[in-house]
Amino acid sequence: MGTEYSAIENINRLIEKSIPSVEFKRDATYPQWDSIVSDLEDGKPVIIWIECRDQLGHPYCHSVVVDGYTYNKVLYKDPLHGEIEEGIDTLLFKWDAIDRYTIRVKVGERTERKITEFLQEGA
Repeated sequence: MGTEYSAIENINRLIEKSIPSVEFKRDATYPQWDSIVSDLEDGKPVIIWIECRDQLGHPYCHSVVVDGYTYNKVLYKDPLHGEIEEGIDTLLFKWDAIDRYTIRVKVGERTERKITEFLQEGA
């Protein structure tokens, strides 16, 4: 049994749609909060570095994934503490302390070769 040759193009279309490429781009432009909101509204999370404090009050850099916001709150995933909801002003203060280091997530379609292209080369 298996997949008929004529159905390969259909499988390729399914794979292309279900596996988009992901690219991470460093943003060194000292981004504004509005640019984060724009990415969030486009459905793209944003990775930022914030300043945190340990139990002794010593500062350290820590990355989190911002994935939502409300009028005065920001929602983010923290690998150490799970899901966090915090005031936007508080987060901006922590982000400013680290010069607003930001990683933008760019999602696009993979440019993989299709099986039919490979087979045509061999013919």
